[in-house]
Amino acid sequence: MRLTCVVTLSWLGAAACAGCGPREPAAGEASVIPGVDTVFSGTTTPANSAAAPASWTPPPDECRYTDARPRPGQGEPEYWQPYDPVVMKRGVEYRCALRPKGPEVRLVVRGEHGIPSAADVHSPADAARPLQRLELENDERARQGSDLVTGEDLNGDGWTDLRMPTFSGTGGVMYDVYLYAPAGRTFVRDTVLSGEGNIRRLAGSPCTETSWRMGGHWSSLSYCWQGGRWIPTRGVSLEPADGAGYVRTRREHRGDSLQAVRIDTVDDPDDARSP
Repeated sequence: MRLTCVVTLSWLGAAACAGCGPREPAAGEASVIPGVDTVFSGTTTPANSAAAPASWTPPPDECRYTDARPRPGQGEPEYWQPYDPVVMKRGVEYRCALRPKGPEVRLVVRGEHGIPSAADVHSPADAARPLQRLELENDERARQGSDLVTGEDLNGDGWTDLRMPTFSGTGGVMYDVYLYAPAGRTFVRDTVLSGEGNIRRLAGSPCTETSWRMGGHWSSLSYCWQGGRWIPTRGVSLEPADGAGYVRTRREHRGDSLQAVRIDTVDDPDDARSP
């Protein structure tokens, strides 16, 4: 069971920002692309570390850009420009390690009109034909210099999973997620995390957090990997109170659902994650 307010806010945020994309980062702001979740603080942080606790550090990205076409860097003319439709149709190559320093697969992200719509997985990496195709639910044109795919172990099983951006707006970045299934040597679409925003692995346990914001509303939901599936364990939402301040609602897993365990009011929205 999902936290209803999280899902609703995510889709409302997407609707409100349909057709809009992230602004081009100014000099010195390369860390904020391809999207941000400022959580009201006014301080931009990487999309996948929005308001992250000080003890949290982003895990290493197991996917790297290996396309023959040079990747433009910040300050170069092509940086942050929409992808050339011809280039996207041909495909943009990445290589991803299935385990840290382990065997790699080759991913070729391709689509029409500069919009990534699928990723062909070549395993082993030098295979001429793809082993499988990962479909993306995406209608947003990609920008050069941004990451089309990121590889990290989201569920703590020791294998690299993939997340690929499908939407960028003021609330952050939404993704399609594929988990690696070593028994079948393939990637399987994650129906829980796909379509969620600002996905980041939490340190210390096989748990992942999603979040989204829209105007004065913000919400997050944590999932932990148990028995081969995601279990929603904790949710926090923040909404403007009548008058001043914000109403903060905390939910925790009780029985077979998330239940509200505490509702209070905070003056500072940066207190949303406080105990």
